[in-house]
Amino acid sequence: MSVLEIASRLLTLKCEHNLLHKCVDGICNLIGDIIPKDNLMSTNFYQIKKVLKALELPHKRIDVCPEGCMLFWNEDKDVDRCMKCDRERYKQGQTLRVNVWLKKR
Repeated sequence: MSVLEIASRLLTLKCEHNLLHKCVDGICNLIGDIIPKDNLMSTNFYQIKKVLKALELPHKRIDVCPEGCMLFWNEDKDVDRCMKCDRERYKQGQTLRVNVWLKKR
């Protein structure tokens, strides 16, 4: 596996499972202990971000329900309440957003 592929897969796991940076650091350390010592494996989340930043992947900020039920995106971008749990989109003076990586077509 290449350094880029490992960095990409670790960042995907972090986003899919809402992992803390310290958790990603721990996973990096575990993998680093398992594979041979002459590896180029990133040792923490900061280094993973540096590897992927060079790619300058396009991304867009999207509002998300406070419970994580739905994204306020595309045809739902103007909806004020979650269609699943009926919670309000915004808290007073606050917006919850999430980064979503866009695939090039």
